Amino acid sequence: MSLLTLKARAESAYTSLGITSYGEVPDLGMLEQLANVETPYYGFAQLTEQAEGRTHRRFEVRMDVLDTFFNSEKVETARYRRDYWIEKREELRGLFYAWLGEFYDPDLMEIPEETIVGEFAPFSTRFKFTAVTYTFDVLMKNDYCLDGASPPSASGGTWVLRDTDGTELDTGTVPFGGTAQVEAPDAAATVANTEGTEVASGSVPSGGSLDLTAPDGTTDVQNTLGNTVATGTPPSGGTDTVTAPDASYTVEDQDGTELATGSIPSGDSETVTVTVPRDLFLIVNVSSGDDTAVLDIGTNQAGDLDTLDAGGLTSVTYDLNGSPVTLPFTVADGDTLTVEFDAAGSDTSFTLSGTY
Repeated sequence: MSLLTLKARAESAYTSLGITSYGEVPDLGMLEQLANVETPYYGFAQLTEQAEGRTHRRFEVRMDVLDTFFNSEKVETARYRRDYWIEKREELRGLFYAWLGEFYDPDLMEIPEETIVGEFAPFSTRFKFTAVTYTFDVLMKNDYCLDGASPPSASGGTWVLRDTDGTELDTGTVPFGGTAQVEAPDAAATVANTEGTEVASGSVPSGGSLDLTAPDGTTDVQNTLGNTVATGTPPSGGTDTVTAPDASYTVEDQDGTELATGSIPSGDSETVTVTVPRDLFLIVNVSSGDDTAVLDIGTNQAGDLDTLDAGGLTSVTYDLNGSPVTLPFTVADGDTLTVEFDAAGSDTSFTLSGTY
């Protein structure tokens, strides 16, 4: 498409919106005349061809929409004109996009949105107008049949997909004038413990991220027999204090009688002292006619007395350190035990027994 055809579309777009067009940028003399025009809006467009490629031509378009301060507005104050501009600028901006909609034809051209740049001039004291100016690029598709030229020959291109380390991941071809959709493969993520054993894994979308949670560990405390005595679950990369329970002990004699009990901290030892009762016998000889026997208790006689073998004596009583007692009772080193009974009819002996 020629430059003249493109300019004709610009003029037609102005006309369809009821905007008076003056074509190319006018000189200052024309602006003096425009300042007295009663028409609310007028505009002009300037188009310049920038480059020609195999498939497109690129043009730069400058488009202006102006609004005059006509009639009574010309004599208003500067502040009024400023307020007027603030009110008008969105209206002028809307006119530009309406003009662009009339100008644009998707079958003939492309307008890269990022090239559209707008400038706003609040007002001109000399020329009595306010304006918007937009510049943008137009890419015109080459029509070789209409232009009388033969299309250039070209082969397709190739594409290569690499990761950030420069490793080639995939490759393919692109037809001339076409596009290729390339899908980057997902990455794989693996979490291993210090022994190299995999504990978690997943796939990471290309260009994305993935949160992997390493599982907690397991603590198993065993005794020397291999029996579990305590367990725990330390967090991955963390620590966990597991307390092994104390051991317990019971000491019994040969008859199964419990002599002592207690507990021993895990990994520790304890010495248990058990006093095992032993038999105690106090044998006292009595002559015929005696009715009293006095015993001075020494170290080897101290203990607990609970049984009497009277040896035929009768009416036996006990006095311990001046106080009457009855079996069972305890005698200690240094005690004095007095035993009284009816006078013996013959020589005999009696036995006090117990434990110590």
